[in-house]
Amino acid sequence: MFSLKKAGTDKAMAENSVKYTGKSGNFMHTYQSTDVGTVLLEEEAPVAAILTAATKGVVTTPDPDKWFIRRWADWLYTVAGSLFDNEIKASMKAGNYDPDTTAEPFRSLLSYKARSLNGIWATAPYLHNGSVPTLYDLLLPVNAREGCPKARPVTFKVGAREFDPVKVGFRYEGYDGFEFRTELRGNGNAGHEYRACKMTDDERWDLVEYLKTL
Repeated sequence: MFSLKKAGTDKAMAENSVKYTGKSGNFMHTYQSTDVGTVLLEEEAPVAAILTAATKGVVTTPDPDKWFIRRWADWLYTVAGSLFDNEIKASMKAGNYDPDTTAEPFRSLLSYKARSLNGIWATAPYLHNGSVPTLYDLLLPVNAREGCPKARPVTFKVGAREFDPVKVGFRYEGYDGFEFRTELRGNGNAGHEYRACKMTDDERWDLVEYLKTL
């Protein structure tokens, strides 16, 4: 997990997951559990809490068409499977993120989860919001400046399915597609620059060739 400050990418998606509220309906004035304790849902409540409550209700509701012995047998089978067959063990969230608090029980959602680099050549466009069209562009800085004459595109076309094996991504110029504008909220292409301005273009192309092999 990377906190918004650490990742440096567009904040809108993470902020929406925490700050959006909605009508709680049947959950109004009920207590719902969080990682840091229980919260009381008012008529206008965080959508994260409402969705969690609804999901738990669906998952834990017994199938009405099954006899109770069959339901218990299914439950025991599921428990046994999770204990003996599941190689993925329970773990705490890891990374550089802000932990939940009793005052802000969904604060840890103000972060993004880093994905694996395996198969990254096939996952364009890049960043969590698809704001960078190719791997080559991802290795450029956000803004051109002294010593960094190239920068990530501010606008580009999306909608093509023609793969660009050189820059690694979909072709984003020379056709009448939808224009992606990075200046809009939620579309920002900042973040994850690392050594973007310290690499030569040859080093950048070498890194692209390496990423193709993952």
